[in-house]
Amino acid sequence: MRLPLAIAVVVVVGCTQSHSSFSPYPIPLQLSAAGGALLARATVDASGAPFSVVVDTGTILTTFDDGSGQVRALTGDLTLYGVDASATAIPRLNLTDVQLFEGPLGLIGVSSAATRVGGVIGGDNLSHFAVGFDYRAAAPTMTLTENLTQCDCQLAPACDRQDACYAVLPFTLAGGQDTALQGQTRITIGTDQYSYPSTRVLLDACLEPLPDPVDTTACVQPGGTCPGHPAYVPSGVDVKLLVATGFPGVALSANAYDRLRGAGSAAELLAGPLTTLHLVDPADEGPTGAGVQVATTTLGRLSAPGDLGASPLAFVSGKEPFFGPCASLARSRRIRRAYIAGGTPADVAYENAHPGECAGEHCCLVDLSRDCRGAGGDYALQCDATNRGASFCNDSSNDTPAAAVVELKAPLSIYVMPDVTPLLVGINSDVRPTSATVDGVVGTAALAQLVATIDYPGNRFIAQCVREDDCVVYPRLSLPSPFDCGFCKGPKDLRVCPDLPGMRACPPAL
Repeated sequence: MRLPLAIAVVVVVGCTQSHSSFSPYPIPLQLSAAGGALLARATVDASGAPFSVVVDTGTILTTFDDGSGQVRALTGDLTLYGVDASATAIPRLNLTDVQLFEGPLGLIGVSSAATRVGGVIGGDNLSHFAVGFDYRAAAPTMTLTENLTQCDCQLAPACDRQDACYAVLPFTLAGGQDTALQGQTRITIGTDQYSYPSTRVLLDACLEPLPDPVDTTACVQPGGTCPGHPAYVPSGVDVKLLVATGFPGVALSANAYDRLRGAGSAAELLAGPLTTLHLVDPADEGPTGAGVQVATTTLGRLSAPGDLGASPLAFVSGKEPFFGPCASLARSRRIRRAYIAGGTPADVAYENAHPGECAGEHCCLVDLSRDCRGAGGDYALQCDATNRGASFCNDSSNDTPAAAVVELKAPLSIYVMPDVTPLLVGINSDVRPTSATVDGVVGTAALAQLVATIDYPGNRFIAQCVREDDCVVYPRLSLPSPFDCGFCKGPKDLRVCPDLPGMRACPPAL
């Protein structure tokens, strides 16, 4: 979401200090349509009737439209209202003396189901909180918290603590840079210039990996010494995605779709029937209000004879050593499988009698001491060449983490949009060069399968599944590292309690 006039932003004019007060209880919201954007209501300076606003983590600025067509910046008071079952608006969040922007806004939604809104609550104000989203009830809810438990390890399982099991995906808020290369990320309104804080939440993901095999499928063929099932070696395509609660669905850029399906696939898809997306921003609406023309398709596929199928996507914890999302996903699977299914008495006896060798499912662990070319071993060799013998290149090392994973399992309808779509151009002009190219947007279609918290102050995305049939979540297992807080348990420590949720998949949210 961008303001018109190629605006990008700063947020300090004068010395006014803003304040907030909010309800700590779940705030009922609405969807713009089935699978659509999150909507609340708001007023500015307590005047007039509450108007409809999009709650969007993917938008950088809080903006409202008073119908005048004027573009301006102002300091004012913003009140956000929840919407209960009787459509009564109840004040839930009060922000006083905050930076606001005013400008024309369009529709939000898909084709004829799009609806007009009067404002957008963006990351500039949401980023002060840990913001929880829950779509399980008849109406979705949002919960605001100022401070969550800051230690990731308190959200991870241990043999003596089985009440904690979440996927915690760390991120570094992106965007908002003010460099000579990014003059477009500054706003000029009249003679004033504005800049804005970093609020973009970007997650690493693997598109269409083979389905999660950890609980059901052996990794090693009888007598084998390397991973023998393809789901335990890298599959799929690495991407980076923006989390946007105001986006009605999930979208990929044409470039990302071509990487997944082959060169020219996006052009072929976009030459067929198209769907109109309305994304509030006049830049996306165009001069005629025609919206963005996108193609629709499906990510993931069910298994069939001769076809293992594919999960649509898996979010994987970033900042893992060396390996990208798809390779980290495969490694996480290998480590968990080796420790939940390995270690039979016969295997232990063999390993005791043959030091340095593996037996059974322990051979799922890729180790540089064994030649596993083409079975994940090529990645370990590249890691070793780059990192000069670092122990984390071996799956079996004490300090090798098992990445956190949020894997959606049921085929997922998505949009494919041209790379020149203003939404994508604006996002990437904002986050570059400090972040890799953003390949798409994750909105309601994916987030509705999770109970998730975007912990802005803690720089982490925390998630559990709603249901086990279409989603699987694993926590990050790690010994102390720069990204954890000093007393985590590593995979080797948890091999003595292999049935623990955590080594296995976490249970769904209650």
